Amino acid sequence: MKKGNAIKIVLIISIVILLSLISFVGIYVKKTNQYVNLIPNYNLGMELGQKRVITLKVNEGKKTIYFDENGKEVSSIPEGEDESKYKKEEVEINPKENLNEENYKKAKEIIEERLKNIKVDGYAIKSSKKNGDIVVELPNNDNTNDVVNALTPTGKFEMVSETSGKVLLSNDDLKKATVAYANGQTQSGSQATNVYVIVQLNKEGTKKLKEITNTYVETNDEDNNTTTNNTTTNNTTSNNTTSNNTTNNNTTNNNTTTNNTAKESGKVILRLDWPNMYTGNIEYTDVTTQAFDSEIKDGKLQLSIGTATSNEKLQDYYNQAMQVTSILNSGLNKIEYKIDGNEILGTEITQMQINITISILIVLFAVISIALIVAYKGLGILGTIMNILVIACLSIFVRLTNVVIGINAVPVVISIIIANTIIMIKMLESMKNSDNKKTAIWHAILESLDILVILLAIAIVFTFTLGENIAAAGMIMFWGIISILLTILVFARPMFLAVNKQ
Repeated sequence: MKKGNAIKIVLIISIVILLSLISFVGIYVKKTNQYVNLIPNYNLGMELGQKRVITLKVNEGKKTIYFDENGKEVSSIPEGEDESKYKKEEVEINPKENLNEENYKKAKEIIEERLKNIKVDGYAIKSSKKNGDIVVELPNNDNTNDVVNALTPTGKFEMVSETSGKVLLSNDDLKKATVAYANGQTQSGSQATNVYVIVQLNKEGTKKLKEITNTYVETNDEDNNTTTNNTTTNNTTSNNTTSNNTTNNNTTNNNTTTNNTAKESGKVILRLDWPNMYTGNIEYTDVTTQAFDSEIKDGKLQLSIGTATSNEKLQDYYNQAMQVTSILNSGLNKIEYKIDGNEILGTEITQMQINITISILIVLFAVISIALIVAYKGLGILGTIMNILVIACLSIFVRLTNVVIGINAVPVVISIIIANTIIMIKMLESMKNSDNKKTAIWHAILESLDILVILLAIAIVFTFTLGENIAAAGMIMFWGIISILLTILVFARPMFLAVNKQ
């Protein structure tokens, strides 16, 4: 019996050590010739790290637009067309009728929606009702530049005919955009991951896309070269006859290709507005130019972002795909902005203040540990180990769920350690004063539920009724309660019973 208890104690301590190592060190695996930590880094709030302050101003510049012979606006003059047939006009990028309080408010909401879609934590956003200026504060990290690129595009989406410039699809046809992956191979045979953006069109857009994919099609000529034409029909005849030429040939029963549908020809261009990397101005970017090899009935457009052979490249393509989806899903911004300021500011809390806070936490933990050991000797040492386990579990949960850690986390962590210590003291006291140790421990745990209920109520209030920084503290408290329950029920209870039997 004693040997079995000793094995149980060693096993529990080994698991505690393993979880502590995972929490404070991580889990490293080798991927594409590099070691990657599967446990994410801590997501520090702006007050604990650098922050980026982006100032957005309404673009007061002008742009050139083109009109065809019929007075219809086109995106650009089609290649090879006579430019003299098109009227060129300089217009305000932001028409005066769009510059109003309603559109300023909507612009702020759209930018905030994009930040939420990209899953940016700990941001702050302010806007001016008078002139529409917007100031965005972001945690400064490796992904901040990608986030900044998603702030200024208006979100304009168009599919146009390459030859005529006719708009075939627009924002009115959009329903939702999502990120997708597919396993593949490079030309050399290496394993790779393809990253896509799937654009799902609404009911009307789905009908339009079905017609488009039956109009702009790929065909093969006699030399098996791919060409792009309008919809074709093939008929079998006794000679090689086309709609333009007739040739004599000894071979019979060949195909006749007749161009019966003359809607449009050539390819389509899918465009998004995007900031120019050199000027910062919003410009149309051709995402893809293509014809279609089959009819698309489900209203889904697949946009290839890139093919990655490394985790670093995969993350880059994922960030780009998230930018595109966040912009498309947030709606069309009627006001175009430009970046007027891009500053990196240091932490609001000095390093000395951080060091003092850490020192206070260490001293508090040491005092609690010494008190437990003096009062309960060996069981007190195990109680200290259980406190370490609570912190380790809390750390893992917070990192895996990407909870923002701010200065508000300090009192939360202190309350979690104190609550766990009180519950363990109740367990040890009940065991000391009772002959039935199992019943005594369960009785102590049930008596301690009021502590956890109070903490849970505070966590709910913090998470759902107050500001974003307080909400993050509420989530930390919630995961702290889960950590306490896991530690008490799975590790501390069997550990105390096994040591008592020894």
